[in-house]
Amino acid sequence: MCPGIDVLPVAGSRGQSVKRFFIITGILLLLAVVCAGVVGFNLFRDNAIKQFFATMKPPAATVSTVVAKPASWTPGVEAIGTVNAVRGVDLTVETAGIVKDILFHANQKVTADAVLLQLDDAVEKADLVAQKAQAASDQAALTRALELQRRGVGTDATL
Repeated sequence: MCPGIDVLPVAGSRGQSVKRFFIITGILLLLAVVCAGVVGFNLFRDNAIKQFFATMKPPAATVSTVVAKPASWTPGVEAIGTVNAVRGVDLTVETAGIVKDILFHANQKVTADAVLLQLDDAVEKADLVAQKAQAASDQAALTRALELQRRGVGTDATL
């Protein structure tokens, strides 16, 4: 040590270390008690659940009764399968379109050349009306061009 400097012990340092020891010991004891409580609670809970299920009785079975009545019974077997016709036909149409009406029923006998399906022909009918109107307009234009040609005022290119 240095000459002339006296080192005095710090007042209360021994008391503080004892105090710190008791605080740490108390905290550790409290932590041990809490851990023991958690473990004890889990063991208690597990035993309570086991005891509850061990003493639990199954619910009573429901029983229904019906008065028996005599009835006729036709023996049969239900099955799922595919049936193929010995004589059948696959229908095809000559033109594409939407089927408007089916003119026969399943398992119905039909004659040769019978109409079986009717396609939706609304578009074709509208086209026919438009073409007839165009033909009438073209006929009028041709008549006019021939008349003008006959008078000598029409050109050959117009015809």
